[in-house]
This record gives sequence, C-alpha cells and structure tokens, in this order.
Amino acid sequence: LTCGHTFCVACVNELQKRGVKQLCPRCMKPPSLGARRLCEQADKLYLQVHRCVTRQGFKGYLSQNLQRKGANSIVLYELAAAQNLPQAQYGIGVVYQNGYIVPKDNVRALEYYRKAAEQGYAQAQLNLGLMYANGRGVSTDEIRAVRWYKKAAKQGYDDAQYNLGVMYANGRGVAKDEPRAVKWFEKAAEQGHIHAQFNLGVYHVDASGNGIP
Repeated sequence: LTCGHTFCVACVNELQKRGVKQLCPRCMKPPSLGARRLCEQADKLYLQVHRCVTRQGFKGYLSQNLQRKGANSIVLYELAAAQNLPQAQYGIGVVYQNGYIVPKDNVRALEYYRKAAEQGYAQAQLNLGLMYANGRGVSTDEIRAVRWYKKAAKQGYDDAQYNLGVMYANGRGVAKDEPRAVKWFEKAAEQGHIHAQFNLGVYHVDASGNGIP
C-alpha cells in the first residue's frame, strides 16, 4: 500500500471491486488504488502535459504546474508498473522516450517497452519495433523490428500493419515480398490508415516493384 504496509495485491483489488472501503488496519488510511486505476490517472496527467507541449512547443522546460503533473504521473505509472501492468510499463517508456518530464533516455524507454511488449501489449510491441528499426537505445536491427511489428500487426494494430507492409515492400529485415506487403497495407487501410491507403494506390498505379515510401 502507499503507507508502506504490504498486503496481497489481488486481495486488495478484489475488495475494491466489491466496494469495500475499510481503512488499512495498521495506519488507518484507505487502501491504494488498483493498478488499472492508477494507470488511468497517470495517463490523464501525462496527456495534459503532452497536449500543452504539443500546442506550445517544448522549449526544454515546463511550468511548475506541468512539472507537478508530470512528476505525479511518473509516480502513478511506477506504482502500477510495480504490479506488472503492461499499460503502465508502456506509459513509463513513453515518458522516457519523449523526455518532457525526465531527461530523454531511449535505453530506459526500450527497457519498459520490452516489459510491456513481452506481455503482449500491442502499442509497446510497435514502439519496440520502431526502436530497433531506428537504432534508438539499441543497435539498429531490422530483423527484430519486423518480429515486433508482426506481433502487434497480428493483434490488429493498424500502425504495425502499415510498418510491416513497408518492411516487406522494401525488403528491410525480411525478404522482399510485395504480395505480403499489399496484404498488410490492405489490413491497415481497412481500418482507415491513410498512409496504407496511399501505398495501395501506388501499387495499383505502378506495379514496377521499385519499393515505396
């Protein structure tokens, strides 16, 4: 619990689901929120910081209000990640990769993306693939990038489907295979992915096999 006393997480979560709100028998404080709720609150705080930075541009510093919100988001993410929640592990990865609240650290971002990706979290699998493809926090490895794109793509994640299509189209990390590229572009395009729709159009106009953007 936040008071430092240790109880079975599963039992505390189950009590909360049942609406039980008794205080901790030792410190007489309410039990901590479940991992998902903690992550939801962290997401909300971090999104406020991200929106402000996106709107105003990041100049290397944040207002005191945004610093406070950012710091609180990290604490909440870490509490949830300690319970092995992949969404929280992914969230911490994003925090370290963007570097708004803490110094940018691609190595740590990669570490947290991997933890979430290994639990099957599609967004983390995509980001881990991007880290390998672009050599961020790790040596460039397009074969591993394809491997992680594929895991996320098979879960129906359109960005991963598009990226996997690009890899097949250009023979990056995998043997060039335009029919497979088209297959993955189609899957992403059906979900409204604009770039996948564009690339399908390119294939319909030009079947020269010269690769695509």
